[in-house]
Amino acid sequence: MPEAGAFSHYQNLTFTVNKELPAGHEIFVSYGDSWFEERREEFGEDVPLSKDFQQADLILQEWSRLMVGDLDRPLAQDLYQLIVEGSGPILNPAVRSLLPKLPQEAVKFVNRSTAYRTVPNAIRSLEWLEKHGMCLDNIHPSDSTVTLGTGAFATRFLPKNSIVAPAPLIHFSREHLEMVWEDQNKEVLWQGHQLLLNYCFGHPSSSLLFFPYSPAVNLINHNHTHPNVAI
Repeated sequence: MPEAGAFSHYQNLTFTVNKELPAGHEIFVSYGDSWFEERREEFGEDVPLSKDFQQADLILQEWSRLMVGDLDRPLAQDLYQLIVEGSGPILNPAVRSLLPKLPQEAVKFVNRSTAYRTVPNAIRSLEWLEKHGMCLDNIHPSDSTVTLGTGAFATRFLPKNSIVAPAPLIHFSREHLEMVWEDQNKEVLWQGHQLLLNYCFGHPSSSLLFFPYSPAVNLINHNHTHPNVAI
């Protein structure tokens, strides 16, 4: 269970990889199909869902199977163009949007999911990571005797002016965290904010809030008399 004042229902949550990921592969969180289905008016009717990606992948695999893997010959390319540009209700618009228009491009996705077309930079080179990446292993969560809860602790000695942890930010309006409890007669019983507000950066005169979402960053507890960390 989370400690008092926590912003999440989960604590010590871990993830397990169930298949091999190439080096430099980014990890994404799936919102689920229902999240997009409930927002058809905003995103449109043709937003691809899980079943559409699966169908697009199957089409490419069948194309490769029929052509015995020889996808560079003219017959294979003509067949692919017929699949993509063929008339009639063969493909729904969502599936069609996932398939590359050119067979030369489609070859790249025969043995990998067409989902990679929607996130072309999902796999970064190790050289790119060395130049732009930042490690997240300087701190780790552990029980704190100071806060009687969970705090962030350094995993190694951190020299002065070194980065404790990167903190990418989600920005949103303060009003998004407002909460009002009413009775059956619409009388206000309590009015305040979600506990998430305690973990945001902001200013009383501004409606803009910034929530840092790096692992363990929100567990850094400041020292009122001798602070040694700055944002």
